[in-house]
Amino acid sequence: MSGVSGDASPASAEGAAPAPSLLKRIDDAVFAVEQAVIAAFLSAIALMVFMDVVYRRLIAPDSKVGGIVASFLGVDDPAARANLDANVAPWVSMVVGVLALWLAFWGARRQVAEPGEPQADPKAGYRDPARKTSAGGFDSRALIYALGTAGALYGVGSLMTWRQKEMTEFGEEMVSVVPSWVIYVGLAAALAIAYVSSRAPEDRTKAGAQAGLGFVAFAALAVSAFPDGYSWSKELSLVMLLWVGFLGASVCAYQGKHLRIESLQKVVPPRFSRYSDALGHLASAAFCGFVAYLGYGYVFGEQVGLRALGGVYEMTGIPQWIGALAIPVTFLMTTIRFVASAVSAAGGGSYGKAVGEVDEVLEELRAEAEASSGGAKAAEATA
Repeated sequence: MSGVSGDASPASAEGAAPAPSLLKRIDDAVFAVEQAVIAAFLSAIALMVFMDVVYRRLIAPDSKVGGIVASFLGVDDPAARANLDANVAPWVSMVVGVLALWLAFWGARRQVAEPGEPQADPKAGYRDPARKTSAGGFDSRALIYALGTAGALYGVGSLMTWRQKEMTEFGEEMVSVVPSWVIYVGLAAALAIAYVSSRAPEDRTKAGAQAGLGFVAFAALAVSAFPDGYSWSKELSLVMLLWVGFLGASVCAYQGKHLRIESLQKVVPPRFSRYSDALGHLASAAFCGFVAYLGYGYVFGEQVGLRALGGVYEMTGIPQWIGALAIPVTFLMTTIRFVASAVSAAGGGSYGKAVGEVDEVLEELRAEAEASSGGAKAAEATA
């Protein structure tokens, strides 16, 4: 079954690489989507949790930096401590932050040569002779980058903490003036621009289209679904993490990096090993199919399913069945891939087989040996 075994169809021209079958191309496309979803969700989780932590610290009445300064100066009076938190700690944080950014940019720029300059050698240490800076090593451009980054971060922090008193159902409260979705959309735009700028000139059109579509989709989601504040990020992160975890099972099945039933391989003769491999894949497929069936009932059960119950997450309003939907969807995909691996193994194919680390090392050594022998033969022919 060439469509699932990874065996390609005959080449149209002698010496040309065989084209993959339709099923193989579909499977590869699904795998690419899975990778993109996992990468996007993990990035979003890291960003949202980070923003929540930053927001909580910015609006906190006490200051960690103020506490350090108070301990250093031996200040115990509550009024003096409050004065340090309000008037001294912000300036200390700003100076330390700018210095840290300056050193970071300075060190990074010494490892990357400017256009037209010789490439920097990382082994040369911090003061790389391949780098040319003015004023005896002082890098003014790194300072400009640090000040610009610090200014941008200060602007984002000011927008996040811009609050005013409003009457709510719980009484008078401090409410954010700038909604959180505005901050997230702005950060997404900055990331999209940085992504396109980092691509090679010939790839920027494609990268711009990808970044543009991703930004539009994210902006539409943010405007319509993101609640006020930042504490809701934990709820959404848990939903995303659930999908990431279960998508990992399907990805492992595609790459052949899952746990295997290897007891039969030790007692079955080598000529029958492919059938024992197929039997192991079928057993894995049966288990995953059973879990997918249970997950379907858990989500779509007529009376007790999450969709029928209609529960939602408290802060985001996301239906609870959206998170649980990862169970039947991903395990169904994993079941299909295990069945394909069984068919491929029975037919002598390689779909679903993992390349172990030892095999990778042997392949690299074999390639190096072939390259060395080819170079030696070429030298002998030239001589």
